[in-house]
Amino acid sequence: MLDHLERAGVFVTALDAGRQWFRYHRLFGELLRHQLTLAEPHAITALHRRAATWFRDNGFITDAVEHHVAAGDVEAAAELVIAH
Repeated sequence: MLDHLERAGVFVTALDAGRQWFRYHRLFGELLRHQLTLAEPHAITALHRRAATWFRDNGFITDAVEHHVAAGDVEAAAELVIAH
């Protein structure tokens, strides 16, 4: 389904040549973030923290650092930078 949506140019874009990793299309992602800001602004920090944990646990340290910073967890971001 994701492959079909990406080829149709709807909502997602492939991140790798093997078409195993996908991300929301940039504009759709912006729309979703805007809607979240309007609907549940208090949830944003917690979501960034969850994303940071997932990225860290899966070896995507740069992304984890970015989410820690977005969540205001500068110390956690610094610890990851120092560790890696």
